[in-house]
Amino acid sequence: MMEKTESNTVKTVKERKEMLSRIMDREEGESPSDAIRASAELSKMDGAYEPERQEVNTRIIIGGDAE
Repeated sequence: MMEKTESNTVKTVKERKEMLSRIMDREEGESPSDAIRASAELSKMDGAYEPERQEVNTRIIIGGDAE
């Protein structure tokens, strides 16, 4: 029963993108900041932002003397 209820209430990716697009076009939502946030969320969903790459160099000494 839970699965049946969930499938009717959970939006698909396509439905969410369509909703965000309507907000971006200011068909829904009232402020320009809503449109900007919708645009940013759509960009994230489409993978427009690459994750930051961080490199870390670490020296680990197990036992012995540190020189």
